Amino acid sequence: MFPKIFIKALISVFILVAVYVSLILTMVIPNIDKNSIGLEERIGEAQLQKTVEIVKSVSKEMQVYTINTLERHKQELKKITSLAWQIIEAKEIESRNQPPNIIKRKQNEAIELISKLNNDTNEYFYISDYNSVLLSHPNFEGKDFSNTRDQFGNLIVPPIVEKAIKFGEGFTSYWWEKNDIDPNVYEKLTYGKNFQAWKWVVGTGVYIDDIEKKIALKKSLLIARLKKVLSMTPIGKTGYIYIFDSDANMIIHPDSTLEGKNFDTLLNYESGTYLYDDLVDAYKNGDKKLYYLWDKATDRGNYSYEKISWIEHDPYFDWYICSSGYLDEFHSESKALKIYLLYTASFITFFITLLGLYFLREILAPVIELSENAKEVIKGNLDTRYRGEIKDDETGLLATQFNLMLDTIHNQIDTLDLSVKEKTKELSISLKEKDILLKEIHHRIKNNLFVISGIIGLQAFDDKVISKKDLLRSIQERIKAIALAHDMLCRIDGNEDINLNNYVKKLVDSLLLAYVEDKSMYRCDYEIEQVKLSIDQILGCGLIINELVTNSIKYAFQGENNFLEIVIKDREGEVILLVKDNGIGFDISSIKGIGLDLVKMSVEQLEGSMDIQSKKNLGTVIRITFPKDIIS
Repeated sequence: MFPKIFIKALISVFILVAVYVSLILTMVIPNIDKNSIGLEERIGEAQLQKTVEIVKSVSKEMQVYTINTLERHKQELKKITSLAWQIIEAKEIESRNQPPNIIKRKQNEAIELISKLNNDTNEYFYISDYNSVLLSHPNFEGKDFSNTRDQFGNLIVPPIVEKAIKFGEGFTSYWWEKNDIDPNVYEKLTYGKNFQAWKWVVGTGVYIDDIEKKIALKKSLLIARLKKVLSMTPIGKTGYIYIFDSDANMIIHPDSTLEGKNFDTLLNYESGTYLYDDLVDAYKNGDKKLYYLWDKATDRGNYSYEKISWIEHDPYFDWYICSSGYLDEFHSESKALKIYLLYTASFITFFITLLGLYFLREILAPVIELSENAKEVIKGNLDTRYRGEIKDDETGLLATQFNLMLDTIHNQIDTLDLSVKEKTKELSISLKEKDILLKEIHHRIKNNLFVISGIIGLQAFDDKVISKKDLLRSIQERIKAIALAHDMLCRIDGNEDINLNNYVKKLVDSLLLAYVEDKSMYRCDYEIEQVKLSIDQILGCGLIINELVTNSIKYAFQGENNFLEIVIKDREGEVILLVKDNGIGFDISSIKGIGLDLVKMSVEQLEGSMDIQSKKNLGTVIRITFPKDIIS
């Protein structure tokens, strides 16, 4: 019979295989169509974006070419005009310092020479004076053009004259007929240069359509190059990319019957609307894709195949760029993928089953033997051990640890009695320490009660007349100083010391809260080192600070800007306690009362000394010194 663990593991393998197969059948395969079509759509969109980038590159190249072509023609106009300008300049040099009739003759000679250069009615030189009268022109010599306008109402000569006078030279454009044969008007780019000595403007021009022909030729070459690139970019099996402009002219299309034609009347056979309108609307409404029926290259005229087109737009050319593919081709790809997945899943299932059986036998053999050893341990046989082969894997580690565990149990049993004896001894010592601590607490409580009793006794013999409220408050604050130290003692571990800085600050804050209405009138600075003191020394310092700070608040301070400074520091085995204020000061010999007596008593208990320095209106400094290692 097979062991239970082997049967369970085998069942687990079969369950995993069944889950794997069911996932393939219920989740993966049904989603293949959706994911495959989605993938094909993403490929189509990616191809479209790639084409858009290519078109952008072409449009950028066209823009640069257009700018450079126009600039090149401008430079040619400048160069040609400089020839006529040099002729005029040479005649002007000959006429310098000559009488008016000689100057007029030289001007006529210059006009005649320039007129001889005008051998083409479309490309010629002109000369205008500052009043826009043409002094030289093939057809309008001597005519006043100051108010002559082109077909669109633009002045012809005055703008170029004004620009030449203002800037020395310049370009303008206007619309004009080329010749008598062609009645159409064309835009003409004109250049003029100022000849200030005779108040002339000389120049020439070129028709823009001549430049546009060169640009159109460049555009056709770029389109041919783009068409070649797109022909190598299929979408699916027979899908393709096509481009049309905003006038429904098909710029690029693999179907020669459509390329170069206008398709604004071509129907969308699914909706009955015009395909051009549907494509443009799909782009403008943000969908940027359109589903419609179309034919195939292998089945022309049969518009029954579902097709999708993704649409983008290039603003420079005003082109619509479309990437298209047939949905049935996307489905055929997914069908092939499903068949491939089924074969693959079947092979993986068979392979995993065989591999699982082999590894189960190899892995579970040590585990089964270990389980038998465990049964022996449960029966009380601690001498059993794993005797099989210990491999360099997890089962080998488990067997090794099992044997080590049994060895450890033996060792623990041997040392258990010794551990019990040691723990018993430790508990006995702990009980003694707690008994000593309890006695120490009783001793401290007794001492503090005697201190409180002594304070009340001293207060009873004080000859000052004070109210019961003030009497009780002074006693209360002294008891608080003692209680605060014990409270902080209770909150720390046995090996720690009371934080002197926190203790003193809390004590002073308590006094300010008890006696002061506006704490903003008081400032207290602290310079407190963490000196290691006994609880009795801390209580003594607390009572001293309580009395001295209370005395400063009640009697020394008058008005605002009241200042206190408290210092505790260790200097070579002696503790220095310094309390300083900026009050009105006092006469040491005239001071009587329980406060100072209590301070002196506390100093004596600390076996210390006290020095008082006080001057009228200059404040008081009280310095107390006591040995650090004396504990009363």
